[in-house]
Amino acid sequence: MEVPEDRPRYLETRIETARTTLRPWEPERDAEDAFAIYSDPLVAEFLSGSVEESLDEQLEKLQASVRAYSQLEGGYGPYAIELKETGTVVGCGLLKPLPRSEDLDAWRAFRDGGPPPEIHEIEVGWHLARTYWGQGLATEAGAALLCHGFHTLRLQEVFAVLYRANRRSASVAKRLGMEHLGPTERFYGVETELYRTTGFPA
Repeated sequence: MEVPEDRPRYLETRIETARTTLRPWEPERDAEDAFAIYSDPLVAEFLSGSVEESLDEQLEKLQASVRAYSQLEGGYGPYAIELKETGTVVGCGLLKPLPRSEDLDAWRAFRDGGPPPEIHEIEVGWHLARTYWGQGLATEAGAALLCHGFHTLRLQEVFAVLYRANRRSASVAKRLGMEHLGPTERFYGVETELYRTTGFPA
């Protein structure tokens, strides 16, 4: 995928919504908020399925993620969702390469400091602390990320992948106008439901 030189890089990106700022993770500052999110089994259920076990482990994962995505061309990455009113990080918004199943080992190595694999599809996603479910924040963040993707990064299409049982995220994808393409095993080495959009209003 060719990347125009004037795209903002990951560490340069700030995306504003009415209630939040989406920004790169700052590991030392954000580790406690992130741990509160990802140590919750109900949040982890539709992600890796396993909760974070310790604050130190959470910090290390944030550090590795920031190191990796700061090297990636195109301005892609995971963004902390910070409430403007309180400064609390309440979730994560994703606009990043979607790992094809056959490339999973290369993407794991990338997270551990290896070279970035070839980028194909781009995904949008959202994870929120359970306390903030049902408040429209996932839709707000998803809309901002799609707007950024199409109008700043000049993407042609964006995908979302969800477990079939994840009805909350499916509702968000539909509210964002994403088309449901059906089940696929093309990404992450598991069966998911695939959604796609080819544009978003500015």
